[in-house]
Amino acid sequence: MTESIFELLRITDNPIYEGFGTGDAPSLFGRGKITDDFYPTVRSDWNWTPKILTPLWKPIRVVGRVRPFNDFPCMAPTIPVFSKRAVDGLRDYLEPNGEILPLDSNVGEYFAFNCTTVVEILDQGKCVANWSGERRPATANWIKWFSVIPERAIGLTIFHLRELCNRVFVTDQFVQRVQLLRLNGFDFVKVWPFPEGVDYLLKNSERRRQRGNRVRSVSGIKEVKSESMTIDFPLMSSKISLEEKKTIARFQDELDALLITHSEDEVYFGNLEGRTTGKGKTRLVLSCPDCKALLEKLRPWLISLEWPAKPLVYLRHGSWDDTNAEEILASV
Repeated sequence: MTESIFELLRITDNPIYEGFGTGDAPSLFGRGKITDDFYPTVRSDWNWTPKILTPLWKPIRVVGRVRPFNDFPCMAPTIPVFSKRAVDGLRDYLEPNGEILPLDSNVGEYFAFNCTTVVEILDQGKCVANWSGERRPATANWIKWFSVIPERAIGLTIFHLRELCNRVFVTDQFVQRVQLLRLNGFDFVKVWPFPEGVDYLLKNSERRRQRGNRVRSVSGIKEVKSESMTIDFPLMSSKISLEEKKTIARFQDELDALLITHSEDEVYFGNLEGRTTGKGKTRLVLSCPDCKALLEKLRPWLISLEWPAKPLVYLRHGSWDDTNAEEILASV
C-alpha cells in the first residue's frame, strides 16, 4: 500500500496551541541563534546534511504561552517540539530518524527534534516547483505539486526532503500513531498524492475551513476568535514613557495568567493577541469566542488596575482584525 505524505506542522490558527520561543539562545556553531542550527548554512546546496547537535547540546530555555496539554508546540515556528507524552509514544519513529533534545521549560517536559533523515524520493521533472538553480537535481524554494516515486517512500516515517531543507515530512504510519495516542497540537498537511494540477495548499485551506477552531466557552461551543475586545490605556503624553511601558508589560503578564487554560475541556475565555501604541494611547487586543463573557471574567482585574486615566474597554462582535465589526464601549 502506498503511503501518503504530509508536512508536519503545528496548529497555528488556534491560541490554545501556541508555540515556544527561544529568546536569545545562541547558535552552537557561531551562526546566530540556536534555531539556525537546525537548518543547513546554504539552503541551495543540494548536498546539504543536517548538523549533529547532541555532543554540544545543553537544554535551552524556551518561553511562551504553551499550555501543558499541548503535545506539539514547536519553536521558531517550524522546528518540531514534542511533549514527553508524545516522545514516549513516538520514540520508535523518532530515535532512528533524528536527535531528541531536552528543553528547559516551566510548563512540563518538552524535547526539540533535529531530524537527520534526508531522502531523495521526488521526480523533479514532474514536480511543479520554484527551483534554486537551472541544473538538476536542485533544491526548491517551494513546491506546489509533488511527484513522488512511490517505491522510494516505502518504510519512511519522519524525514526531510532533500529539496526542502527547512521542512519536516511524515507518512501515514506517523499520522495514525498520533491519532491512536490522541496527541494534540499537530496539523498534518497532506502534500501527496493529489491529481496532477491540484494545489495542495488550496486543498489544505479548504480542510482548515471545514475543521474550524472551536472551543468550549461560557455560552457553548464557539469559534475561538469569533469576537474580540480591546483595552485602551490613555498615555500622559503623545509618546509612551519607560514607566508606562513597564506597567503595560506587567498588565500583559497578568492577562496571560488570568486567561491560561490547563486542559482542552476547560472553559476558554480568550487570548491576548498583542499591543499597539500610537496617538496618545496604548491598546491591548484580545481575541475570544464571547466578548461579554470575557468582560465578566476580567471585570475584577479591570477595576483593580492602577492607571492615571481610566482605561476604555470596547467589545467587538467580530474578530479583532475585522475592520467592519460592531464596536461598543463597555461599562466597567
